[in-house]
This record gives sequence, structure tokens and C-alpha cells, in this order.
Amino acid sequence: MKDRLTLGLIILVLFLVGIWAFKSSLEKLGPGIASRTWPSIPGHVTNHKIEAYEVTNHGDSGGTYTRYRPAVNYNFRVYNHTYYGTRVRIGEPGFKTKAGASRLLQKVTDKSQCQVFYDPHDPNNCTLVKGVDVMTLVESGLALLGGLLALTAGGFLILVFIPKVIWKKLRHTDSDITTAPS
Repeated sequence: MKDRLTLGLIILVLFLVGIWAFKSSLEKLGPGIASRTWPSIPGHVTNHKIEAYEVTNHGDSGGTYTRYRPAVNYNFRVYNHTYYGTRVRIGEPGFKTKAGASRLLQKVTDKSQCQVFYDPHDPNNCTLVKGVDVMTLVESGLALLGGLLALTAGGFLILVFIPKVIWKKLRHTDSDITTAPS
């Protein structure tokens, strides 16, 4: 009985991990992939700088380290309405050096001008770089792979485990019938 419960919990955990991995990777990839087809329009940069932020390493070494990201405030006009944006790139994880963040900032802004890519159904959903950055693509690909492996393992265990339980119950029921007093 204890073995069945343990196996049932393993199957449940594998399925939940698989579903979570698929969902989280699609939430990251979806907007980035969709942005590749968004129209663009000239925008006006109202403020830009390089921000430093601390990241905690939860691995073996622990500690924190500094990452850098371009911070840009911009506006643009679509459908006779002014929209405001701050996103530079969908899924941007940050840069190890200030120079890396500065290069991206220089690439997407020309002093006070920028090119804004916006979702035609919701212009508030906008970015200065369309598509998905490589790191988000790699992370999402690994999450999809992990989710597929977890779902496959869970499915395999269901296919192996459930028939055995049913067969055991059927054999047990058959033996009860044959040993019944006459």
C-alpha cells in the first residue's frame, strides 16, 4: 500500500512539474514571438539610464552579484492616443557589465528618438527590441524539454502503474469468488 501511494505521488509531482514547465516557458516565449509581427512607429525618449541591481545566487556559492540593464522611458502616438513604455526587450535578463547594457541602449535610442514596436490590439504592450533574447530562448527551451520529460515519465508510470493496480484488484476479486463457500 505504501509503495502505491509513493508511486502515485511521484506521478502527480511529475505531471505538475511538466504542466508548470510548459506553462512558464510559453508565458515567456509567447509575447516575444508575437512581437516579431508587431508594427513599429517612431517614439520619443523622455529618460534613459543604466540601472544596476543585485541578484542573489541561490546555488552552491551563494552571495550576490551586480547586473545592469538599460532603463528607458518613452512615449509614442497610435490611434490618436499617446502611450508610454519602459520595456526595452521582452525577457531581457540583464547584463554582466555596464558596457553591455550601454551598447543595447545606444542601439535602440538615438538621443531622444527610438523605434517602438507595439501590439496593435494593446499598444500598452510595447518594446524597443522585437523578438526574444537568446537567454530567454535557451531557458524556455530547457523548460519545455524538462516539461516534456516530466510529462512523458508521468505518462509512462501511469501506463505501467494503473493496469497493474487494476489487474491486481481483478485477480483479488476472482480469488474471492472461487474460494467462496458452496
